[in-house]
Amino acid sequence: MNILLAIMMACSTDKVDSQDIEEAEESSLSECGQLVMEEGEPTAFDECFESEGAVAFSCETCGYYPDVSMSQGAFDCITCFEGYEIDVVFGDCTGYCVPVGTAVEPVYMSQCEQVTDCVREQ
Repeated sequence: MNILLAIMMACSTDKVDSQDIEEAEESSLSECGQLVMEEGEPTAFDECFESEGAVAFSCETCGYYPDVSMSQGAFDCITCFEGYEIDVVFGDCTGYCVPVGTAVEPVYMSQCEQVTDCVREQ
């Protein structure tokens, strides 16, 4: 009986809670990235596109489209990781992530309409 109880207790401590995993993944996003994911659901994503080099790692969140498989590429970024900013391509303030200070049309100078307010503050 004690052996069975010990096995049951060991199994219960190995159980991984999917909510814990989701929270850990979200914590790697900036505050604005997390807001984008919440407010842009279900059309904002944090798995954006396949690419090589710095471009692949500069886009923090992307969208807005119905399914992650519909990503058109590097110009669909909503937020960028630290050290990068959006160079606006579309009217919803999405675009390329480029090194800070190099955007031709940064969000703060654009006439774009952002879905999440914090995007303009980045």
